[in-house]
Amino acid sequence: MHEVVRKTLQIYLRERRVLGHSDFPQGALSYLNEKNAVFVTLYFGGKVIASQGRINCKKENTLYECVDLALACLTDPRFSENLKNPDLLDQINIRVDTFAPSSRRILRNISELNVRDEGIIFLSQNLGKLSVILPNMIKENPTSEAYFELAKQKAGISAELTNADYVIYALKTTVSSDF
Repeated sequence: MHEVVRKTLQIYLRERRVLGHSDFPQGALSYLNEKNAVFVTLYFGGKVIASQGRINCKKENTLYECVDLALACLTDPRFSENLKNPDLLDQINIRVDTFAPSSRRILRNISELNVRDEGIIFLSQNLGKLSVILPNMIKENPTSEAYFELAKQKAGISAELTNADYVIYALKTTVSSDF
């Protein structure tokens, strides 16, 4: 999937057109038969310069979802701040996480999170907040509490919460990356 993202960005930035069916790498065509959620993360110089994702697939299949999110990464302000020259596009690293709805489970307590291979979806309907921390995104001292605090921070929540204020899902993803 990371090849699809790279090709999408290259074609759009160099030719100003959207990736067409004939442009898809051969190995990516199997994703036309799936409908999984996708998260795209772009790195330059070791830091995140863009990310886009959805917890549910909105397009007709995983492949089109991936193309849509790759293009959406171009609207992330960090992208234009860090990659001022499109010729540097070959130097970015790409991570694509995909997951089916069956690959998530509700946690009764954050301590149930397996930080070795799970991330979290934090959802607060009371506050209208959602955030996602993908697996292995916390490199130093990855604890379940650290995942929870980062999810709250990304959601813009600084107040103390009760268990009735939110739901947490553990999330396993399939990662495709070029690093």
